[in-house]
Amino acid sequence: MMNIAGMKFVDDEQVIGKWEYVDTVNNVLEFNPISSQKVINVEWYNEIYFLPGGKGYWIFEGWTKGYLIIHYGGNAPILTCKYLIKKINDCDYMFIEKSENDNNLVYVMKKVSSKNFQLSDFAREKMWTYHLKSTKRL
Repeated sequence: MMNIAGMKFVDDEQVIGKWEYVDTVNNVLEFNPISSQKVINVEWYNEIYFLPGGKGYWIFEGWTKGYLIIHYGGNAPILTCKYLIKKINDCDYMFIEKSENDNNLVYVMKKVSSKNFQLSDFAREKMWTYHLKSTKRL
């Protein structure tokens, strides 16, 4: 049984897959997918992959039902962000609450794939191998 940031792992099949950023709101009730305008996002992530078993990658240390754990590295604090999934107009939206520097925001993500991604699906080694092969002729 995986233990993430002192929390017991609880599976959540609904969260598995790829999610893309669509909006930032002050609270869940403020979100409207029709009037939402995807703006250039400099404070949040354009996509997040939720891997099976709560596995983490990059700054995402892992997840357990209802929570995403983020660590920017070094002495930075480990952030435990609550998430909620709602179906709106036949689409799954995730609302991630993030509090930092007295600023409380809700980042809205839309599910774009339910694939059970693995680390090997987007590992940097694949990109480097491809890059080396493509530049070999130079």
